[in-house]
Amino acid sequence: MTALYWLVGASLFKALLWRVYKSTDFDVHRNWLAITHSLPMSEWYYDSTSEWTLDYPPFFAYFEWLLSQIAQFIDPNMLKVQQEAFESSGCLFFQRVSVIVADTVLFASVLFFVRTTTMGRRRRGGGGGGGR
Repeated sequence: MTALYWLVGASLFKALLWRVYKSTDFDVHRNWLAITHSLPMSEWYYDSTSEWTLDYPPFFAYFEWLLSQIAQFIDPNMLKVQQEAFESSGCLFFQRVSVIVADTVLFASVLFFVRTTTMGRRRRGGGGGGGR
């Protein structure tokens, strides 16, 4: 139950900062959404339209592509590959909500893993054999 309190607390803290905080990586991630949505996969790592090139491993690029499939319904303009920065209320909203949702999914997945694996059972004193 303590883990759930941490998750709720972290999400509430992010919500409190909603209007006053904008990450320095805002346009970097917006550009990665645009690259993975607008360009063929073979060009993802080679596009030089902006200084914010995609330089993370492929799993992260696929994650950005997945997010871009949702982002197109919020503000299609955020998915245009361009040299200059772009910002809109829809884009800000989408990026902030997607961070909170991704954090929640990651947290829940780790919690599930710890509670259902041998490692988690040993920590709680259940099965898994071995003496102390």
